[in-house]
Amino acid sequence: MGRQFLSGLFGALLLVGSGWAQTVRPATATEILEVVRESPATVKVVNMWATWCAPCVEEFPAFVRLQQQYDSSLVRVFFVSADFEDELPAVRRFLQSQGVRFSFLKQGADDAFVRAFSPEWTGALPATFLYDMAGNLRGFWEGKTTYDQLVEQVQKLLNR
Repeated sequence: MGRQFLSGLFGALLLVGSGWAQTVRPATATEILEVVRESPATVKVVNMWATWCAPCVEEFPAFVRLQQQYDSSLVRVFFVSADFEDELPAVRRFLQSQGVRFSFLKQGADDAFVRAFSPEWTGALPATFLYDMAGNLRGFWEGKTTYDQLVEQVQKLLNR
């Protein structure tokens, strides 16, 4: 992967905190995982979601709250939308309604994308992945989660 992608992406991420309109960045699993691994946060949380997935929409505020409750040097949440490109207007509206300014948009073949994150992932949404500071996968689950469950899992990693 090129530094140009990462440079452009980190530029977009910097805009996230500065009040600019939300950005939806198409990216492959490889590109997303590289950004997650390069993040200096102690715990990295990846939330796979889609606007058409009712449990995803229901749990989304828990991830937003998680990001707001922790300093970004400790915990960083990465959103990855599984929506199709023709659904970008709905994705942007949803992100705006949640106060989120950045999400990746899944690119590439479904099977390869899923396997890149975890061979145990069936591809079901929502899905949550927890990574440590070194970028090692330390937790994964499919299905809707709550804020309290997220905090419990994040705290376990922070306390290691």
